[in-house]
Amino acid sequence: MLRRIVVALDDSEESARALNVACQLARDSDASVTVLHVRDKEISCCGEPWETPMVCTPDELVARAVNGRRSAGVDASAPIVQSAGRPALALLDVAADQEAERVNAGWHPHHNGGGLHETTTGRT
Repeated sequence: MLRRIVVALDDSEESARALNVACQLARDSDASVTVLHVRDKEISCCGEPWETPMVCTPDELVARAVNGRRSAGVDASAPIVQSAGRPALALLDVAADQEAERVNAGWHPHHNGGGLHETTTGRT
């Protein structure tokens, strides 16, 4: 039985699909959803760290995601964490801290055609 799901969120279509799947699973199993946005700072040897531009701010992104899911009856929260070039590790750290049984994430088209990645954490 699922109790906690962590889903990675950015402003991509793949990420939106991962969020929809996670929320449907949450409704079906009465699980909570942690909607995680990782602010990934790219480190450069020349100049300041930078982030990939988005169509909105991280705060706006997670607020829309959580408010929409809460209005649909899903127990949702949305932390924003910082990362220095290792967003996948940040995602796994949050999943471990939340004792999540499932992690959902979309991946971008420039990585093998894009799509949805779902995995269980081995917790039951």
